[in-house]
Amino acid sequence: MNYTIPGCPGYVGNYSQNGLGELKKISLHFMYPENQRVAEFIGRTLIATGEMTVLRGLWEVRGAAFTVHQMITNYVWLDQAAGVLSTAPYVALSYLTPGKHNLTLIYVDYLGRAFALVLP
Repeated sequence: MNYTIPGCPGYVGNYSQNGLGELKKISLHFMYPENQRVAEFIGRTLIATGEMTVLRGLWEVRGAAFTVHQMITNYVWLDQAAGVLSTAPYVALSYLTPGKHNLTLIYVDYLGRAFALVLP
């Protein structure tokens, strides 16, 4: 990991970055998972009828998409009523009927560990 070195003013490179980058964050998350593996995503879940929203798996957003780094081998977005919505790291949603729609996100890493989240 790279941190700022106060004794090297003007040094240009990775050492001048403050904090962790997205790939470092997801690498730490991958190496030290929680006991209860919860799938994570980014996106709006409260939308107006007919409005479009896109939900994206957090690992993919941080650069660990299965198509790039092979960390995730399988994504599944499910709707309790409609079944499988997407097997990509993201899903685009738009509902024509108002109400509560139960979504589930499941993904599996290359070690076979499953992560899941049910959105009530």
